[in-house]
Amino acid sequence: MDNLAGAAAVIDAVALAPATLTVNGTAPALPAALPALGSTTTTLAVSVPASGISAGSVVSADLAVSASYGSVTVNAETLTPLDFQVVSGAALAAQAAGTSPARYLRGRTFGPTARVANTGSAAVTLTAGSTKLVLVRAATRLETGLAANAAVTGGGAADLAFDSLAVPAAAPLGRYAASLVLAGTEAGQAFADTIPLAPDSVDVLDPAILAVQGGVAPDTVSAGQTRSLQLIVANTGDVPFAFDTTTRLVLSPPVSTGSIPAHGSAAIPFAAAPLGSPLTPGTAAATLEVRGSEDGRARAQALGAGTLAAMPPAALAYVAASTLPDTVRAGQAVTVTCSIRNSGGSPFTVDPSAMLLRITDGVETASALGSGAPLILGPSASATLTFPAVAFPAALASQPYPVQLTVHGSEWGQAESTVVTSPQGEISVVEPVPAAQVRALGTGTPVQVAADGTPIALWTLELQPLLPPGGSASAHLNSATLTVLLDGAASGNPSSALTSIALRNAQGALLAQAAPGAASTALLTLSTPLALTGPAESLYVEVVLRSGTPVHSIALRVAAGTDLAVTDDLTGGLVLITAAGGLPFQPLTSAAITIFAKAHGYPNPFHVGREDVHLSYRLAADASVRVAIYTLLGDLVREISLPAGAPGGAQGLNEVPWDGKNGRGEVVRPGVYIAQIDGGGVSERIKVGVLR
Repeated sequence: MDNLAGAAAVIDAVALAPATLTVNGTAPALPAALPALGSTTTTLAVSVPASGISAGSVVSADLAVSASYGSVTVNAETLTPLDFQVVSGAALAAQAAGTSPARYLRGRTFGPTARVANTGSAAVTLTAGSTKLVLVRAATRLETGLAANAAVTGGGAADLAFDSLAVPAAAPLGRYAASLVLAGTEAGQAFADTIPLAPDSVDVLDPAILAVQGGVAPDTVSAGQTRSLQLIVANTGDVPFAFDTTTRLVLSPPVSTGSIPAHGSAAIPFAAAPLGSPLTPGTAAATLEVRGSEDGRARAQALGAGTLAAMPPAALAYVAASTLPDTVRAGQAVTVTCSIRNSGGSPFTVDPSAMLLRITDGVETASALGSGAPLILGPSASATLTFPAVAFPAALASQPYPVQLTVHGSEWGQAESTVVTSPQGEISVVEPVPAAQVRALGTGTPVQVAADGTPIALWTLELQPLLPPGGSASAHLNSATLTVLLDGAASGNPSSALTSIALRNAQGALLAQAAPGAASTALLTLSTPLALTGPAESLYVEVVLRSGTPVHSIALRVAAGTDLAVTDDLTGGLVLITAAGGLPFQPLTSAAITIFAKAHGYPNPFHVGREDVHLSYRLAADASVRVAIYTLLGDLVREISLPAGAPGGAQGLNEVPWDGKNGRGEVVRPGVYIAQIDGGGVSERIKVGVLR
């Protein structure tokens, strides 16, 4: 509006004529100032009357203005009528295709969306925050505002994104009425409406509620065992849960994809992996780190899965010397039994029928499966296993062998197998023993001894089976019969000269002992028969002289081959005893020992230059001794001084050699000499004959 006058005016009224459209107000509000020779703009808010005007109609009207110049009122109107095109107003409705989510879960936060379509011609701008999505059930109201202004053109549609909606964990379950409370502007005017969401109601449900049932299975394993594990996970919620490959148990690799239906359960397997170390057994807490989705939304959760006890593993070992029989012949088929022991900390269920026994020389092999029902071998327990009809090939080498067992069974429910091996020589493949040779060996037997109760190593016998090169045998010496020779004859009463005869092995262990009686033979039965497997075995014969015996010399004899009772372990029969090299047996006699009775010299007389005379005497204790050699006329020939404790001055029997030379190293003349021995309470004179 323009003021052509030089005076200011006040606009009092603005109207449309005719009043087909309703004027709802002006901006600025009237009255309004109209400056002199100036202009002002007034905006009219108009609306279609309630009686309505058909869409598409054109309404013509004049704009009439009334202004006051003081007390004078001036009226004016447009020179040309104004034309107004009437269109349909905005009409919004929700569309199901854009509604998300389809349902809500307690304790979860959502970012809802909705799509609205405008079936009117007028555009609408919906205002952020004021436009709301509302869910109502009884007294419970859940709502969230529009995240950003959204324009909905006439005849168009728009997707509405709302701020996050957090559903309280305690929200009532059930069906909620769903609506959109719209607020904005339409053609410059406020727009407000409430419309139902499509669909007009949604469910509020419990999410997937996961819990591990019973803990990890199995809950006990052997430390270091490689095996799969399993968990039963239950879902007591209202929606399914889908696991993905990132779900893992802290004790094992990730699981494969699976899902749990609502109000259901699922077995979640975990791939086999080593469970700890055998060196560090113990009990560990198990946690299931869940990764997956519910209603298409990612979810992560940690669930307690009980405990896993990693016990010390079973440790199976062969029980040495448990194999029966321990001696077999090549070409035989025999039932073999042996034992294994569990020295570990976990039980092992053994399946004897799946076990394999194996004995091999690298070319030929004897093998067989076991027999019997499965048995549980607990910690520290042992069991005897039976292998029927083990066939030993005829070409299997004769020698000692270890036994190898391949053990099949289970440990804490998982199939396991292991190989245990016996010590070398657990079983021997042998040949019949055709004969055993016996030899007498020199042992440095003393020529003269004192009958003072001291054991004397008198003799050594050597026994050896006669076998082909590389052969192996199994025989045992059970007893030995020794003939006692007193003063060179197998007569008299041996008990008058000996208190005992004993046999010892190379390590000095006692094998047999007997007290001689009145008979000339003494039977020595070995408490543990001496094994003869191939190498030569030595027998050491030891005697103890009876004090005060009247006998001057003693020797021992193996008079016949049958005096040595050797049995073949294969045949059970006696083995032929031969001389060395398999020659016919000849009696064997030990060197004779002379029993000291009084001070003397031997040999006496002796041949100077070829041998020495041994001057024998006894001392009650260690003492210094002087030995002097005189002629029959009393001339000193040689003097020998012996310190206490040294040979010649020691307690017991002493023997001092004289080579027949004087103090200047010259050989004495043939004849008789006197040896005077003094010291330690002893004073003895010995006549000695010297020969050329």
